[in-house]
Amino acid sequence: IFFLTQLSTFLKSGLPLLDSIKILEKQTKKKVQKNLFKSIAYELTMGENFSEALEKQGESFPKLLVNMIRSAELAGNLPEILDDMSVYYEEIEKTRKQMKSAMTYPLVIFVFAIIVIVFIMLFVLPEFVGIYSEMEADLPGITNFVIKLSHFLQKNIIYVILAVIVIIIILNALYKSVKVFRTMVQ
Repeated sequence: IFFLTQLSTFLKSGLPLLDSIKILEKQTKKKVQKNLFKSIAYELTMGENFSEALEKQGESFPKLLVNMIRSAELAGNLPEILDDMSVYYEEIEKTRKQMKSAMTYPLVIFVFAIIVIVFIMLFVLPEFVGIYSEMEADLPGITNFVIKLSHFLQKNIIYVILAVIVIIIILNALYKSVKVFRTMVQ
C-alpha cells in the first residue's frame, strides 16, 4: 500500500518512473525490499515495461496488480490506477483485520468452554462417581459413557493434549499449503 501511494505521488509530481523506483529504494530500510526495488529498476533500465518488471519479481506482486498496471500503461493513467489499487488493498487489509477481530470472540469462548468441560471431566465428575457407587444406583447409558470418558481422560490426559497439539499443527500446515483444504475451511 505504501509502495503504491508513494509511487503514485512521485509520478503525479512529474518524476519519471525509474527515478521514483530509485527514490523508493533509497527510502526503504529492509534489505528484501531494497533488492526488490533494485531488480525493478534494473528491468526498467533494460527497457522492460513496468508491468513486466513487476511480473519478473515472482510472487512479490499480486497478478491483479500486475495486470491493472499493464492496462494502465496502455491507457496512460498509471498514477490513477496506483491510487485505486492502493485503496483496494487498504480495504482488503481492513476487512482482514475485521475478520480476525470478529473471529477472536468465538474462538476465546470455544477454548474456554473446552477448558471448563475438561476441568469438569477431570475433577468434578470423579466426585459424583463415588456418590453413585455408594448408592449402587443403576445409571443410564449416557451417564456411563461420560464416566468412562472421564476415566479415560484421567488416565491419558498427556496423550490427549499431545494428540490435540499434533492435530492443530497438521491442520495449520494443511491450511497453509493445500489450497483446496484452505478453501473448504474458509
